[in-house]
Amino acid sequence: MHLTYPVFYALSHWMNATLVGSRLLDAFTQKKDELMLEFSTGTYLRIQCGAAQQFVVPVSAFSRTNQNSVSLFPEIHRKLLLRTEVLKDDRVIKMEFEDAFCLWLKMFGNRSNVLLTSKGSFQNSFLKKKGEEDWIQQVQNKPVQVLSVPPAWTRHPDLIALNYPLHTEEERIAFLRIASGPVWGYSEVEKPEIILQLPEGKPIQEALEAWIRIRLSRDAFNQEYQGLVSSLTSHLGYLNSSVHALDKAISQMKHEREEEELGHLILANLHLISPEDEVLSCVDAYSGKPIQIPLKKNLSPAAQADWYYRKSRNRKAELERCQNQQEEIRLKLPSVERALEALQKVQSLSDLRQWKKAHAQWIQPNRAKSTEEKSLPWKEFKLQDWIIRVGKDARSNDQLTLKGSKPGDLWLHVKDYSGSHVIIRQKHGVAYPEEVIQKAAGLAVWFSPRRNHELVAVSVCDRKHVRKNKKMPPGAVTLERYQTILVNSPAQLKDLL
Repeated sequence: MHLTYPVFYALSHWMNATLVGSRLLDAFTQKKDELMLEFSTGTYLRIQCGAAQQFVVPVSAFSRTNQNSVSLFPEIHRKLLLRTEVLKDDRVIKMEFEDAFCLWLKMFGNRSNVLLTSKGSFQNSFLKKKGEEDWIQQVQNKPVQVLSVPPAWTRHPDLIALNYPLHTEEERIAFLRIASGPVWGYSEVEKPEIILQLPEGKPIQEALEAWIRIRLSRDAFNQEYQGLVSSLTSHLGYLNSSVHALDKAISQMKHEREEEELGHLILANLHLISPEDEVLSCVDAYSGKPIQIPLKKNLSPAAQADWYYRKSRNRKAELERCQNQQEEIRLKLPSVERALEALQKVQSLSDLRQWKKAHAQWIQPNRAKSTEEKSLPWKEFKLQDWIIRVGKDARSNDQLTLKGSKPGDLWLHVKDYSGSHVIIRQKHGVAYPEEVIQKAAGLAVWFSPRRNHELVAVSVCDRKHVRKNKKMPPGAVTLERYQTILVNSPAQLKDLL
């Protein structure tokens, strides 16, 4: 009901009594589809024009962030608000400022927007949508008409439930006079709504401010709750499909011919096999029927039998693995089902917190995956506030040199041998200490085949002199300019390793 005409009528009435005569200090946005209007009275108007949610709510306090905050409509900053009005039987609030500027709050469901006009001409809009300029012109040129039938807002279920007469123009005007007073409240049901509470209630701004807190809290709960239900349902479906797939795989392995028997048949018929044969034709000793056994090329008869024995061992190991995995899943399924059943009984945010605490094991895997995804592809050490990075393998070396370092960093590598790339991250305006260079060179030796040698040559250069083209294998680079230093045994690296 927060988008019905009576709510806008009451809100406009409150704005005329409270905001008119104050100045608009700023109009800014820091969330998608949300506009904030800050007035010199210390009051804010919070306007949401998203496709999923729309509202206009007075807010007595608001904490503005420095990030992602953009000021809009600079033409009306510091302008005096002269008056506000709601368009007849419509969900549009018109805010008139000095110097003939007007701000139009058009709350038409998923077509909601805020538009600025100057002397009747379209200037700008909060959301860039087509047709807004034409709409402004139609609204300003539209003559006031007396409706022969009650407007749409009189048919709202909450208003019908009040059983208040709203059929004639006089009855509707009398009703709106009441609605502009302190008769508003809010519900705390599954979808919180602002409602009329005759004869007791709160002023419209208090009711709207309380309603938005409940509404946003409920929306946050629903989003988190639905995410958990979806995730757990998906996990349960995955486990059930895994059990079904394992059942199928186990059944197939059990009904397939044992490769071990084929190996026995090959050994029993070695005299029938020639080097060029690709198939052994013989009598199956287990069934008494003729059989053809495929043979591998370039293998001796004994090796042929051994190959089938190896396949048999692998299949038995795979069968055991599948059976163990199936058993583990079947033991896990009841606890997942209980967790989902308990989640479906959750009704509030506090209940959801308790559920998450009791069933943390079904949330932890996602966290572990997220942490794993964020882990660095190289090792990182710290010495005297200097960061030293070491590649883990050839591909990690490429990532470190090409993405994990910048020109100005110091690059080290054992000369003429494979090994880890090592980077010392630069500090602007600070020279690299000799001890740090020696320790980094020691790490390059430690993570190379020359670990147990003394006086190992290490190449050192600025990262900007390291080059790699697309044809080079992983980890391979060329150096345009470098120096060579000799490093003793890296036994002194215990403080880093």
